[in-house]
Amino acid sequence: MRASFDRIARHTRTSEAPPETETERFWYGVAQPFLGMRVLWEQPLLRKRAIAPALLVLAAAAVMVMLKRDPTPQHLIFRYYATIVGLASLPSVLFANTYERLAADTMSVFGFGEGEPLLSRLHSRIVRMVQAAILVALGAAPFLFVLRQVPLTGDVFAFIASGAWSVHWIVVEAFDGARVVDPTEGETRLPWFAAWTAFPIWESTPALLRRIVHKFGKVLTRLSKPWGEEIALVARHPGLAVGFGLATAALLAVPIANLFLRPAVLVGAVHVRGRLASASGALQRQK
Repeated sequence: MRASFDRIARHTRTSEAPPETETERFWYGVAQPFLGMRVLWEQPLLRKRAIAPALLVLAAAAVMVMLKRDPTPQHLIFRYYATIVGLASLPSVLFANTYERLAADTMSVFGFGEGEPLLSRLHSRIVRMVQAAILVALGAAPFLFVLRQVPLTGDVFAFIASGAWSVHWIVVEAFDGARVVDPTEGETRLPWFAAWTAFPIWESTPALLRRIVHKFGKVLTRLSKPWGEEIALVARHPGLAVGFGLATAALLAVPIANLFLRPAVLVGAVHVRGRLASASGALQRQK
């Protein structure tokens, strides 16, 4: 246990490239949200951008609670807590431009160059949120259905798979939030969780089933296009992604605190994306 904490602390103290071994990459991933906390604490500009959405949510919750008539102290505390929990998901949508500016500023802090913030529109963010919800539901549905058919332990396997799928999307969304304007347009590719729809075995099945499976694969590919790069990153760096996802899930599960921890996760995601991009660029130059 002590050795694990030492590994996390070491990766938190320094901004460095991911290690070589998959085990060490896991601990590197776990450390990234904590590295984000350290950088936010040390950088006044980043800290100013990060704290504003959280304070606005806390203030809005206070106003909503105070509008209630004659609350007792116990009801006041309970309602305030419950209101904050209910509003916790709003910052990522309502204050997305603030987080996008934070991501661009963080690029410079880590020495990755000047980044231009995306500054997306509210309508497009809502559309993407709905699209992500549909993709998350459809992407795992075939696997969960098959697992639930296993006698006795099927529900357990399905529960574990569902948790792993959730962690996967926590990482994808974190990496997506760390994006800046990219002049290159990413290509549409079959996501790893839809690869089974392209297996040769379907060519020997009845035509109707084959068309359904192939159509399902195309639907998943089309839905996943906005996150194609992030999905590919997770698939290429599984150990790092698992560590990052578990740490992020644990931090964001803490009510109220998660309002302030979300920007730290974003800073950590920017660092990971920048380091992986730098390593990929160096590899391309060697070739």
